[in-house]
Amino acid sequence: MPPVNLAHRREITRCQNLSLTVKEKDRASGSGSRKVYMTMDQPEKAEPLLLNAIKLDPTSSLAHFRLSTVYRLTGHPEDAKHEFDEYQKYKEMKDKLQAIYHDLHSNQSVDENEDSKLKK
Repeated sequence: MPPVNLAHRREITRCQNLSLTVKEKDRASGSGSRKVYMTMDQPEKAEPLLLNAIKLDPTSSLAHFRLSTVYRLTGHPEDAKHEFDEYQKYKEMKDKLQAIYHDLHSNQSVDENEDSKLKK
């Protein structure tokens, strides 16, 4: 993997900040209510809440997964498949971003060690 330059680090930091903003919006969107309706076997009540969560964060793999479950339970197999496909797409993307983030921090530690050796 090529070394991460300053522009890449800034972009990753920007994405991390965006992720934190999205998490705050998710808390405000009633994620607790969605879970309650799902566990109480009332998926039809969870659907509008999940649609709202996806509107706030279209990349939320968990919201797509739960909406897929709602559609499956309410007899909408085509919609369930579409939402499951979205879940898989965003989960893969999140996994790749986590790997990049891990590599960034690994490379940053190496850079810091090299900088400290040069200063000596």
